[in-house]
Amino acid sequence: MAANLCPYCGHTGSNPDQCEGCRGLLEPLSRRATQIAMGPWFIRDARRPFNPGASYAVLTKLIAAGKVKPGTPLRGPTTHQLWAPARLVPGVAHLTGFCHECGVGTETKADRCAECGAAFPVPTERDDLGIADIDAAAEVTKRRRLTHHMCPGCGHSPTLSNRCDMCKVVFSPPTKATQFDLGPWYIRDIDAHFQHGVSYAALKRLVEEKLIDGGTILRGPSTHQFYHRADETPGVAHLLGKCHECGKSVETNDTLCIHCEEPFEFSFDDNRLGLVYTTQADADAAQEQLDAEVEQFMATAPAPVTTPKRKTESKKRKPKRKRQAAASDAHDEATVYAAGAVEHTHVESDSTHDHEEHDVPVAHVYDEYGEEVEYHDDPAAALADAGHHDHYTVATHDSHYGGYQAAVAGGPDPTEQAALRRQEQKLKSMAVVLITVFVLAGGTLIGVLVLTGDNDGPPTDGQTVNNTDDDGPSKTDVRSFDEMRLLLTDMQAKWEEVKGIDRANGVGDMLDRIESAIKLGDAFIKSGDAGKANENLTRAKSLADQVHEMDRARAEAKLARADADAARRQATDGGVPTNAKQAWDEGTGLIKQAEESFAAGRFNEAGRFWRDARTVLDRGRTSAKDFAQADKARQAFEAAVTETFTREQLDQMAGDRWAQIKSMEADAKTAIAEGKLDEAIQLYTSAQKFLPEAFENVKLELGTNYWAVMAGRTVATVLIEIRSNQPYSESRANKVFQAYKPLRLGDDFYLSLPRDPASKYEDLVPVIWQRGPQLIEEKRGKAANLSFSLGVKVELVQQYLKQDVLTIEPATRAKILKQAEQMKEIATEAKYPSAFKTLLGEFEEQVKATPDKTAVKESRRIWRDLLEKLDAYDTGAPLVVP
Repeated sequence: MAANLCPYCGHTGSNPDQCEGCRGLLEPLSRRATQIAMGPWFIRDARRPFNPGASYAVLTKLIAAGKVKPGTPLRGPTTHQLWAPARLVPGVAHLTGFCHECGVGTETKADRCAECGAAFPVPTERDDLGIADIDAAAEVTKRRRLTHHMCPGCGHSPTLSNRCDMCKVVFSPPTKATQFDLGPWYIRDIDAHFQHGVSYAALKRLVEEKLIDGGTILRGPSTHQFYHRADETPGVAHLLGKCHECGKSVETNDTLCIHCEEPFEFSFDDNRLGLVYTTQADADAAQEQLDAEVEQFMATAPAPVTTPKRKTESKKRKPKRKRQAAASDAHDEATVYAAGAVEHTHVESDSTHDHEEHDVPVAHVYDEYGEEVEYHDDPAAALADAGHHDHYTVATHDSHYGGYQAAVAGGPDPTEQAALRRQEQKLKSMAVVLITVFVLAGGTLIGVLVLTGDNDGPPTDGQTVNNTDDDGPSKTDVRSFDEMRLLLTDMQAKWEEVKGIDRANGVGDMLDRIESAIKLGDAFIKSGDAGKANENLTRAKSLADQVHEMDRARAEAKLARADADAARRQATDGGVPTNAKQAWDEGTGLIKQAEESFAAGRFNEAGRFWRDARTVLDRGRTSAKDFAQADKARQAFEAAVTETFTREQLDQMAGDRWAQIKSMEADAKTAIAEGKLDEAIQLYTSAQKFLPEAFENVKLELGTNYWAVMAGRTVATVLIEIRSNQPYSESRANKVFQAYKPLRLGDDFYLSLPRDPASKYEDLVPVIWQRGPQLIEEKRGKAANLSFSLGVKVELVQQYLKQDVLTIEPATRAKILKQAEQMKEIATEAKYPSAFKTLLGEFEEQVKATPDKTAVKESRRIWRDLLEKLDAYDTGAPLVVP
């Protein structure tokens, strides 16, 4: 690995001892401490986008210190390495005070939710990514649904409804969602800070597509998650034509190096990070060993070389409390990784004391945002004092979590104080070690400073610049340039985030202003003007925040527009333009206003108009749906009215019930006109329920011939049964009564009908055979009386056919033909429709053709069909009613 490549963040710099990007110390102790803290949990930190993952143990400490909050985006095994807010992450949400399942507040020490009963897992595996055997597309869709507008792929939020406007991941429909090649290989891409890791197979494809070359910086299982160049990474270098061990050229399909015989065949588990300490027990044991080594080294280290210090003016300053927000408040993207660093700096003595130079160890203490908090000339005092400032952190090795760090968050409880004191002692010990190393090397640094003397260039870390004003010479504050450089780094990282944002709607002008302000800030730092550098970089930060807000508002507005467009399409399909015109006009007007506001860059206003339009159109669709239901009820009613009879027939014969139905119909039409659609539906439904009663009245008037036919059939059947010595039972008496009832012959007749089961044939004939037909002709006319006779003949033919089963004997055939001829005469005299005579004629032809078996069978079929039609009013009345 190149000496100037930081293994922690992948930054390439010129300092071989300390990373200029993340400030991590590039020495074995720091590397081991960082490895101990590594794990599969990644926190979305805009200031440190390329940091390695943390273990669950470290994550819980960050939560306890308030550096991971409910809205902080993170990913880990329980999210299958897809981004989600901490409050929705199983195993983490409850530590922030929320249930990941139902979202209800919960105790941080609870093991399950008191509201929904969901269990809170404790995922302590350190080397398990949690991506084995998952449906990535389904997981993307699920996370998208749970987190609303957050992109599960890169954590960007808000974003579009169907794809991420930053990493272009497609969310829906699920069958088209991007198929993630999730895995443990991470490529340092400044255009994709927060992308997930990829599988080894995906990595090989990227190499084949020449998207990865030898200079690409990456990390994976074979580097134990430390950054390497691709052409120096085991398992990857040979794919690029180089041996990772000796650096000589090889064939990409070789299985070992022909020069040094280093094997190239590796077996990588895409669900494993490849950490050195795969379990928490391993990590704890390694930490204990590291602590022991440091203590042993401290015990054997030589005492620091000191020089007499002249009386100098105190450099101690009040701590700065100002924070730099690393991301928007919407998701609490506070920087959460930083542990701070102790930096050893050479300074000159005060110029008023003979210009003597001394090697004076100085500690710079940084907070979790990387800002300097306190300036001390005593490292031990710095370490001790750092523990007394809320939320300040000091560490001895680098700016990573883990290893030697102490995080103080507003005063620990008594149970934590002893641990903090022990940790503080470790910090002091490590500081002494580093100071000793620094002092031993101090002579060389002093010599360099003496030889170089003053220069006219911009100040650098560890140098002072004499500025003269009316009050005499003074020293430029070295720390201001430190701060400006840190702010510049932050803004350059933020620029990488925002520069790809859509430039439309006035955003492009603001992006140009941000870029210009950052360049000016850089120029002023180089020219030594910290004030103007601060002015420009602060302006760039403010503009970047505004662009983020505009982009967020624009994304939300686009979602609102998509929803409004969908509502408009649904409204059109639902008949709103016609059936709810007022709502349609209002909704489309709001959409027009929204388009104008969006074009002018007023995204919040546009989103509000689109949301209002959707509400109005949805309300219109509901109204149109109600109208459609009311119209459907109207159509069903009108179809039922005219299904059997005409309105003229109903008006003439349906009686009072029809008059009531017509009144309800008129009220329903009025209700529709007034928009009382539920009332209209109820009226039409009730009116339709009353139609059968009105139809019965019409049937009684129109169907007199039919009811007479049925009466004749019933009377003939009963008399035949009585002649066969069957009793006149109650059921037979009821049959006779029901047969005569539709003919409305008067109460006197119905009371005279025999009800005694012991009645004989002689008792029945005078009433049901003689008096009944007479009253039918008197009250219902001659055609009705003829129809009664036809009914009797129908039943006689039925009896004749029963006598011969397989054939029709000549005598029987003669009787049947005689009855058929008489029925034809009755049909003509009573003016029956032609359909009856047609059926009767077909029957006669088949009867005449007997004894042919086919003719016998066909004649019986025709007769059976005729009886089936006569059995029901709807099919029988058309045969006998004129």
